[in-house]
Amino acid sequence: MDFKKYFQQYEDYFWKCNFYFDESDNFRYIFESLDGTSIAYKEYVTEVLELLSDDCIPPFGSLLLAIVATNPNSEATLNSLYDYAKSKETVSSFPNANLYRTGAAFDFLKILASLPEEYKTGDNRILLFKTIFEKCHNRVGNEVAKKLIGEFAAITGDYIEIIGSIPFNEANFIKDFRTIALLKQKFPTKESLLKALTVLPEPEKIEEIDEEVVSQPVQSNKTIDFIEELIQEEKTFQIGSLIQRIWSGLNIPFHHNVPSQQPLGGVSDLTNKGDFDRLLLSEFANDDLVFLSRLANNEALYIQREIPPQDNKKVRVLLLDVSLKNWGNPKIVALATALAIAKHPKTDIECVVYTFGNDFLSIKLDTILQVIHSQNQLSSVLNGAEGLQTFLDTEYQTFNEVELFVITTTESYESVPFLNVMNEAYDKINFVITTDFLGTIDIYKIKNRTRNHVKKIQLPLEELWSNLPKSIPKRNFTKTTSTSKIPLLYPVERNYNSIFHYEEIYYMFTNSNLFVFQEDSLKKGVEIIASQIPFVKGQYALFKDQNGMFQLANWIEKERILSFYNLKEKKLTSKEIVVNTELELKLFAKEQNVYFSDGEFFYKITNDFDCIVTSHEAVKEYFKDYFSKKNQFTTNFKQRSTVYTVFNNLKIVRVLNDNMQANPYKVDRKKIIQYNKYKLHSNTFVEYYIKGLGGSEYIVLENRVSLVLKRVVSNHINIIKYLKEKLGYSLSEAKMIVDDEYRNIVENITKEEALKYKIDIENLGAICYIKETHVVSKDGSTIKCNNGVLELESSNTHIPKIYIPFIANYPSAMATDEEFSGNPYFLPEGSNLKTIPTEDFHEKYYNPFIQHIIDYETNVATV
Repeated sequence: MDFKKYFQQYEDYFWKCNFYFDESDNFRYIFESLDGTSIAYKEYVTEVLELLSDDCIPPFGSLLLAIVATNPNSEATLNSLYDYAKSKETVSSFPNANLYRTGAAFDFLKILASLPEEYKTGDNRILLFKTIFEKCHNRVGNEVAKKLIGEFAAITGDYIEIIGSIPFNEANFIKDFRTIALLKQKFPTKESLLKALTVLPEPEKIEEIDEEVVSQPVQSNKTIDFIEELIQEEKTFQIGSLIQRIWSGLNIPFHHNVPSQQPLGGVSDLTNKGDFDRLLLSEFANDDLVFLSRLANNEALYIQREIPPQDNKKVRVLLLDVSLKNWGNPKIVALATALAIAKHPKTDIECVVYTFGNDFLSIKLDTILQVIHSQNQLSSVLNGAEGLQTFLDTEYQTFNEVELFVITTTESYESVPFLNVMNEAYDKINFVITTDFLGTIDIYKIKNRTRNHVKKIQLPLEELWSNLPKSIPKRNFTKTTSTSKIPLLYPVERNYNSIFHYEEIYYMFTNSNLFVFQEDSLKKGVEIIASQIPFVKGQYALFKDQNGMFQLANWIEKERILSFYNLKEKKLTSKEIVVNTELELKLFAKEQNVYFSDGEFFYKITNDFDCIVTSHEAVKEYFKDYFSKKNQFTTNFKQRSTVYTVFNNLKIVRVLNDNMQANPYKVDRKKIIQYNKYKLHSNTFVEYYIKGLGGSEYIVLENRVSLVLKRVVSNHINIIKYLKEKLGYSLSEAKMIVDDEYRNIVENITKEEALKYKIDIENLGAICYIKETHVVSKDGSTIKCNNGVLELESSNTHIPKIYIPFIANYPSAMATDEEFSGNPYFLPEGSNLKTIPTEDFHEKYYNPFIQHIIDYETNVATV
């Protein structure tokens, strides 16, 4: 990219470059908004870009917008920019396509402006920019960025003349504002942004802290404190919590010295063994026969030679297998075992630690950061025989005296390649330690080329890992991966066939969403942890893959198709499975593996979708226990008395206009919104309602939709070109949309506009569909239905967003991000929401939302 293109100035754009002479008559450039308000000096912008370029830099216009929002007294400038952006939308070829993005952009800029002043000045301001623009949209990579900034800083001539000014470019306008708008999804509230900022260290202290930590390894007399630090740190808690339990069962020799022996005279200096030159002179006084007899019977006396002090200060080398079969629990237990050996308070033997897989790598375990780094050392080979052999052939030769430990899993140890290496190296290895998924540690001592079992330790992993310290919030799968952004629990339709469980937590899959039941599972609503999952029918199971990522498995019996969906990366893999049985197969998952069973035979599915018959008794017992718990939970769920109807879409939304003269309900002036012929009562009941909504007495909200690309059949290049030229996408964005399935092409448009785009794109060779997303009033307020929850967002920023479970035949609830009213069934456990009476909630939030729509409609009609 040419630096001129990045820093390009446009006519009639929200920023421009100007110059002036300071008090010393020095020539200085300054970036200004259209009304002449200063944004930043060229020197400051250059400094910011240089600090950001270590990772990436955002589009230049996006950076200037962020600088504007964090400048002192930015409110007036933001209002002026907002008016400018709205004026550009009205002349845009596709104004509706960009309306939502522009609104979201200014919402995020207002969040930046509302931050405390300490985050908008000095180094904290740089930290803020680094945080929000990390991996941002339309970013420029660090190598290209450094080149651009170098050329920008080196300008010595007239900057304005060199860069020049070209006519307004709509694509650039969209790019700058869309980049900011997408940050609203990443940081939807001021609190979320502050949380992201406060977990980062101060920039000027990062290097200093690292050097200090590395230069001060933990001493043995501080071992207990170090272990406690591991326990208090969330990322090392599982390792730290095992160490003291391992110490209690560890049976490995500590460092000891053999005391020196010095001859002090007398009988203590005589012995019956030694060299001939140490024989007592009196022995030679015997005749030859007696002398030979005393030698043969070990009766001859010798003077004992002085024995120098001996010390067994060998280097203890710990080798950790990080190959594929050691991932997960075995690796955690292995790392805890290595730390238990190396950091035992009663030993001072020097320990060095290596990991091995396809090669070997030296690691350190002296600080928290080093332990975290060691956790991430993984190798994708099936076993570590190659890495172990490489270590023995090279690195092992650099040690003089070694006490060698090999830590691996039983499965890896018993593999043929691994055994071949071990058999050739038994004279070099002192101990072998094996671990497994259940927390079993077996310690073997190698002596005379034989393996002797010396200790077995069984760690209660579930018990140890459940005792979280207060510094670590107790979490389950739902809290760490939830995509839900609402403060309420969701209502859920009853789908008994798609209930399953993982680690004692129960889930339900329905309507392409994965829900999780709360701990008090039958008295609360549910939380959504993943949505838009491309499954429709079949059996489901949840498991963690070898990389620690959650996968949702789906089995369609009739089609014999097994699919895995990565919940984090949103990637789908499927394959037809051939199993020689006519009986129905039941799907279940255990640890990191997926299984089928027809009740008699059990089949394990490999990563390559191969189906292998297994006869492990542990799998059979788990199968019985798994379906017994599932059936019991499903029965309890069926018998629960809480039954309601869930609505998942909005077909028509109308607001009763009680400002109309002819309104027969003007006396009580109740605020009514009709959702699909239902209305919300003041007691939070949603009931059928059609009374009084006719003629000019109601305001109909306009439906808005998204156009979704299902897949591209042909003419990829033409479709990319269409998205780029007609909808303002960059080349990389257009390509990303075409390469993926089920991506939104255009959002927040009318159905008529979506139909036009749909016809154009399908004529080029793609398949699209229109998805109803929300309704919008003339003032810009929106209502949408998000998986059975209504979300009401007013254009009046003083009215907070409102959430209402859209159900019938059961009391509902209402909430903002701070207050709650209604049925506690929808209130999450441990929620910080303040509970208020429903009448107060209507008066504070619901009625003002409706009245704002009515007032705007009335004002427009009057004009």
